[in-house]
Amino acid sequence: MATPSFDSNMWYQILAKRTGKTLLGTAPFSGDKSKGAVIMGTAAASGFSQRWQIYQINSTYWSLRTQEAGPDSWLGAIYKSAETTEGNTRPYMARGDIADTSAFWAINPWGDGTWYLSNAANGTNYRMNDKDGAVLAMSPNITAPQNGQRWHFKEITAINNEKYSSINLLGVDIATSSVATSTPTSSPNPNLTSSSGLSRSAQAAVGASIGGVALIAFVVLGLFLWRRRKQRQARSSPPHESYQHQPSETFHTPFAKYEMYHDGAARYEAPYSGILEAPGNEMPAELPGQAQRS
Repeated sequence: MATPSFDSNMWYQILAKRTGKTLLGTAPFSGDKSKGAVIMGTAAASGFSQRWQIYQINSTYWSLRTQEAGPDSWLGAIYKSAETTEGNTRPYMARGDIADTSAFWAINPWGDGTWYLSNAANGTNYRMNDKDGAVLAMSPNITAPQNGQRWHFKEITAINNEKYSSINLLGVDIATSSVATSTPTSSPNPNLTSSSGLSRSAQAAVGASIGGVALIAFVVLGLFLWRRRKQRQARSSPPHESYQHQPSETFHTPFAKYEMYHDGAARYEAPYSGILEAPGNEMPAELPGQAQRS
């Protein structure tokens, strides 16, 4: 399948094969100035609303904006209840902060030098269709020939404006290598640095949520490490809870036992419970003469 080649530093007209009219994208005007119209009009290369920059996102998708709508408004698709075509969806210009993935367009060949356009939100089964030379819709009727869905591109003039040298759309941040030349001869090779698919407000909300989760995780980790450290200290210290004081064994030397005879004489017993025998070479002891025998 042929792949289109566009110069991101060039304004293009997008012309309908059937009517010869050109695609117009106005500046945002409705409500809070977030939406602009996309309609068909008479071709006039000097008209800012029909000067389109076609900016490559990756090998599949491009994003489109006009000189009139400015660098932060993009061709997208929106639900319209008044639209009678199945799907009730029409192209429109979306300010960057409300744009969705319909701002990413696939441009594929019919095989006769013309191209059809579909977007990431509606899918390849819905294509941009020039209904009557004025109103457009995303149509699911894609069976050939579908002349209202055949488009060709015509170069107008170089952009050479720093405001159009980069895009920041749905998390996609791309910059061309240069916009200095007035007649570029080759397409830039943009680097896709991110593609989150989120609007800026959604990115902010996600960032705040991630920050909160990270803080909670940090606190939980700190408590876990603190508790683990306490447990290690408890295991390494003496088990005071199981320790009981064991009284030391006290040894007492038995005291001499004194008994008094009825005559007042004292009887002495040695502090020893064993049997004592006098040595064989000792003379037997005799009681004093004044002591009575019992």
